Amino acid sequence: MPGVQGGNGPLQPASAMPATSEVTRNQRVGINLVTAPANPVAYAVGATGRPSDRGPFMIIGMFSSVVLVLVCILVHYEALRIVSSQLPGPSWIGLRGRMLAVVAACFLAHTIEVWIFAVAYYFLSDHFALGSIAGERQIDFPDLVYFSAVTYSTIGFGDLYPIGGARLLAGVEAVIGLLLIGWSASFTYLVMERFWPLHAIRRKRPAADGKEAVPPRLWHRLPD
Repeated sequence: MPGVQGGNGPLQPASAMPATSEVTRNQRVGINLVTAPANPVAYAVGATGRPSDRGPFMIIGMFSSVVLVLVCILVHYEALRIVSSQLPGPSWIGLRGRMLAVVAACFLAHTIEVWIFAVAYYFLSDHFALGSIAGERQIDFPDLVYFSAVTYSTIGFGDLYPIGGARLLAGVEAVIGLLLIGWSASFTYLVMERFWPLHAIRRKRPAADGKEAVPPRLWHRLPD
Protein backbone atom coordinates (compact mmCIF):
# COMPACT_ATOMS: atom_id res chain seq x y z
CA MET A 1 0.00 0.00 0.00
CA PRO A 2 1.51 3.35 -0.95
CA GLY A 3 2.60 5.67 1.81
CA VAL A 4 1.91 9.32 2.48
CA GLN A 5 4.61 11.78 3.38
CA GLY A 6 3.94 13.57 6.68
CA GLY A 7 4.74 17.19 7.30
CA ASN A 8 7.90 16.56 9.38
CA GLY A 9 7.98 12.79 9.67
CA PRO A 10 8.62 9.65 7.67
CA LEU A 11 6.30 7.99 5.25
CA GLN A 12 3.11 6.62 6.81
CA PRO A 13 0.83 3.96 5.37
CA ALA A 14 -2.44 5.24 4.04
CA SER A 15 -4.35 3.08 6.52
CA ALA A 16 -2.80 5.01 9.42
CA MET A 17 -4.11 8.35 8.19
CA PRO A 18 -7.34 9.78 9.71
CA ALA A 19 -10.37 8.64 7.77
CA THR A 20 -11.87 12.09 7.29
CA SER A 21 -14.41 10.93 4.78
CA GLU A 22 -15.48 8.11 7.09
CA VAL A 23 -15.98 10.48 10.01
CA THR A 24 -17.97 12.81 7.78
CA ARG A 25 -20.10 9.92 6.60
CA ASN A 26 -20.74 8.79 10.17
CA GLN A 27 -21.89 12.27 11.14
CA ARG A 28 -24.17 12.41 8.14
CA VAL A 29 -25.93 9.10 8.85
CA GLY A 30 -26.10 9.74 12.58
CA ILE A 31 -23.28 7.77 14.25
CA ASN A 32 -22.09 9.54 17.35
CA LEU A 33 -18.72 8.69 18.92
CA VAL A 34 -18.35 9.07 22.69
CA THR A 35 -14.68 8.82 23.55
CA ALA A 36 -13.61 7.67 27.00
CA PRO A 37 -9.95 7.30 28.05
CA ALA A 38 -8.50 4.48 25.94
CA ASN A 39 -12.00 3.10 25.41
CA PRO A 40 -13.84 4.54 22.39
CA VAL A 41 -17.51 3.62 22.42
CA ALA A 42 -19.85 4.07 19.48
CA TYR A 43 -23.61 3.98 19.64
CA ALA A 44 -26.12 4.39 16.88
CA VAL A 45 -28.62 7.21 16.89
CA GLY A 46 -31.36 8.16 14.53
CA ALA A 47 -31.15 10.43 11.54
CA THR A 48 -31.94 13.45 13.67
CA GLY A 49 -29.02 12.79 16.01
CA ARG A 50 -31.24 11.53 18.81
CA PRO A 51 -31.62 8.01 20.20
CA SER A 52 -33.97 5.94 18.09
CA ASP A 53 -35.92 4.91 21.23
CA ARG A 54 -36.30 8.48 22.47
CA GLY A 55 -40.03 7.92 23.10
CA PRO A 56 -39.60 5.65 26.16
CA PHE A 57 -36.68 7.80 27.34
CA MET A 58 -38.81 10.92 27.37
CA ILE A 59 -41.95 9.33 28.81
CA ILE A 60 -40.20 7.61 31.70
CA GLY A 61 -37.98 10.65 32.27
CA MET A 62 -40.98 12.98 32.45
CA PHE A 63 -42.90 10.64 34.75
CA SER A 64 -39.89 10.24 37.05
CA SER A 65 -39.35 13.99 37.10
CA VAL A 66 -42.94 14.70 38.14
CA VAL A 67 -42.83 12.10 40.92
CA LEU A 68 -39.48 13.37 42.24
CA VAL A 69 -40.62 17.00 42.19
CA LEU A 70 -43.74 16.16 44.19
CA VAL A 71 -41.77 14.09 46.70
CA CYS A 72 -39.19 16.85 47.22
CA ILE A 73 -41.88 19.50 47.68
CA LEU A 74 -43.62 17.33 50.30
CA VAL A 75 -40.33 16.67 52.10
CA HIS A 76 -39.51 20.38 52.19
CA TYR A 77 -42.99 21.37 53.29
CA GLU A 78 -43.03 18.87 56.14
CA ALA A 79 -39.56 19.90 57.32
CA LEU A 80 -40.52 23.57 57.49
CA ARG A 81 -43.89 22.76 59.01
CA ILE A 82 -42.33 20.73 61.81
CA VAL A 83 -39.74 23.35 62.68
CA SER A 84 -42.34 26.13 62.58
CA SER A 85 -44.66 24.18 64.89
CA GLN A 86 -41.85 23.99 67.47
CA LEU A 87 -41.24 27.75 67.52
CA PRO A 88 -40.74 29.64 69.75
CA GLY A 89 -39.92 26.54 71.80
CA PRO A 90 -38.51 26.29 75.33
CA SER A 91 -36.88 29.38 76.76
CA TRP A 92 -33.59 27.58 77.45
CA ILE A 93 -32.95 27.19 73.72
CA GLY A 94 -32.42 30.91 73.28
CA LEU A 95 -32.72 33.02 70.16
CA ARG A 96 -29.50 31.73 68.63
CA GLY A 97 -30.53 28.16 69.24
CA ARG A 98 -33.83 28.73 67.47
CA MET A 99 -32.14 30.19 64.43
CA LEU A 100 -29.70 27.29 64.38
CA ALA A 101 -32.63 24.90 64.50
CA VAL A 102 -34.30 26.64 61.55
CA VAL A 103 -31.16 26.60 59.40
CA ALA A 104 -30.40 22.98 60.37
CA ALA A 105 -33.92 21.92 59.40
CA CYS A 106 -33.59 23.61 56.00
CA PHE A 107 -30.19 22.03 55.42
CA LEU A 108 -31.50 18.60 56.43
CA ALA A 109 -34.40 18.93 54.00
CA HIS A 110 -32.03 19.85 51.16
CA THR A 111 -29.77 16.90 52.00
CA ILE A 112 -32.69 14.47 51.88
CA GLU A 113 -33.77 15.87 48.52
CA VAL A 114 -30.26 15.51 47.08
CA TRP A 115 -30.20 11.87 48.16
CA ILE A 116 -33.65 11.28 46.66
CA PHE A 117 -32.38 12.35 43.23
CA ALA A 118 -29.18 10.33 43.70
CA VAL A 119 -31.24 7.19 44.33
CA ALA A 120 -33.31 8.03 41.25
CA TYR A 121 -30.14 8.25 39.11
CA TYR A 122 -29.00 4.92 40.53
CA PHE A 123 -32.22 3.07 39.69
CA LEU A 124 -32.53 4.79 36.33
CA SER A 125 -29.09 3.58 35.24
CA ASP A 126 -28.53 0.26 37.03
CA HIS A 127 -32.05 -1.18 37.12
CA PHE A 128 -33.86 0.32 34.13
CA ALA A 129 -30.89 1.12 31.83
CA LEU A 130 -32.61 4.29 30.65
CA GLY A 131 -29.79 6.70 31.34
CA SER A 132 -26.63 7.11 33.35
CA ILE A 133 -24.07 9.51 34.72
CA ALA A 134 -20.72 9.42 32.92
CA GLY A 135 -17.31 10.78 33.69
CA GLU A 136 -13.60 10.15 33.42
CA ARG A 137 -13.70 7.01 35.57
CA GLN A 138 -16.04 4.33 36.84
CA ILE A 139 -19.09 5.89 38.48
CA ASP A 140 -20.31 4.56 41.84
CA PHE A 141 -23.07 5.67 44.20
CA PRO A 142 -21.05 8.36 46.05
CA ASP A 143 -20.39 9.92 42.64
CA LEU A 144 -24.14 9.99 42.03
CA VAL A 145 -24.66 11.79 45.34
CA TYR A 146 -21.95 14.29 44.37
CA PHE A 147 -23.51 14.83 40.93
CA SER A 148 -26.94 15.28 42.50
CA ALA A 149 -25.55 17.87 44.95
CA VAL A 150 -23.82 20.01 42.30
CA THR A 151 -26.88 19.77 40.04
CA TYR A 152 -29.35 20.57 42.83
CA SER A 153 -27.33 23.63 43.81
CA THR A 154 -26.95 24.61 40.10
CA ILE A 155 -23.14 24.62 40.40
CA GLY A 156 -22.47 22.03 37.68
CA PHE A 157 -18.69 21.57 37.66
CA GLY A 158 -18.90 19.49 34.47
CA ASP A 159 -16.67 16.60 35.54
CA LEU A 160 -19.76 14.35 35.53
CA TYR A 161 -22.55 14.61 32.98
CA PRO A 162 -25.87 12.85 32.33
CA ILE A 163 -26.58 10.55 29.40
CA GLY A 164 -29.92 9.40 28.02
CA GLY A 165 -32.97 9.75 30.24
CA ALA A 166 -30.85 11.18 33.05
CA ARG A 167 -30.46 14.43 31.10
CA LEU A 168 -34.08 15.44 31.62
CA LEU A 169 -33.91 14.40 35.26
CA ALA A 170 -30.81 16.53 35.83
CA GLY A 171 -32.44 19.58 34.28
CA VAL A 172 -35.53 19.20 36.44
CA GLU A 173 -33.37 18.74 39.55
CA ALA A 174 -31.61 22.04 38.89
CA VAL A 175 -34.94 23.86 38.57
CA ILE A 176 -36.53 22.33 41.68
CA GLY A 177 -33.30 22.80 43.64
CA LEU A 178 -33.25 26.50 42.85
CA LEU A 179 -36.90 26.80 43.84
CA LEU A 180 -36.50 24.96 47.15
CA ILE A 181 -33.35 26.87 48.07
CA GLY A 182 -35.30 30.08 47.56
CA TRP A 183 -38.11 28.68 49.70
CA SER A 184 -35.65 27.99 52.53
CA ALA A 185 -34.18 31.48 52.20
CA SER A 186 -37.58 33.16 52.44
CA PHE A 187 -38.59 30.99 55.40
CA THR A 188 -35.36 31.83 57.24
CA TYR A 189 -35.89 35.52 56.53
CA LEU A 190 -39.41 35.43 58.00
CA VAL A 191 -38.14 33.77 61.17
CA MET A 192 -35.25 36.21 61.51
CA GLU A 193 -37.58 39.16 60.96
CA ARG A 194 -39.61 38.13 64.01
CA PHE A 195 -36.84 36.97 66.33
CA TRP A 196 -34.09 39.46 65.50
CA PRO A 197 -35.64 42.46 67.35
CA LEU A 198 -35.79 40.40 70.56
CA HIS A 199 -32.04 40.83 71.01
CA ALA A 200 -32.58 44.57 71.58
CA ILE A 201 -35.60 43.94 73.82
CA ARG A 202 -33.60 41.58 75.99
CA ARG A 203 -30.80 44.09 76.42
CA LYS A 204 -33.19 46.86 77.45
CA ARG A 205 -35.36 45.13 80.05
CA PRO A 206 -36.56 41.71 81.10
CA ALA A 207 -40.19 40.73 80.88
CA ALA A 208 -42.36 41.92 83.77
CA ASP A 209 -43.55 38.45 84.78
CA GLY A 210 -40.11 36.90 84.52
CA LYS A 211 -41.00 34.95 81.40
CA GLU A 212 -39.26 35.32 78.10
CA ALA A 213 -40.91 37.64 75.64
CA VAL A 214 -41.95 35.99 72.40
CA PRO A 215 -42.46 37.62 69.02
CA PRO A 216 -45.87 37.89 67.36
CA ARG A 217 -47.09 34.78 65.67
CA LEU A 218 -45.49 34.12 62.30
CA TRP A 219 -48.38 32.23 60.77
CA HIS A 220 -51.34 30.15 61.90
CA ARG A 221 -49.23 27.18 63.03
CA LEU A 222 -46.98 29.22 65.31
CA PRO A 223 -48.48 29.39 68.84
CA ASP A 224 -48.75 32.70 70.66
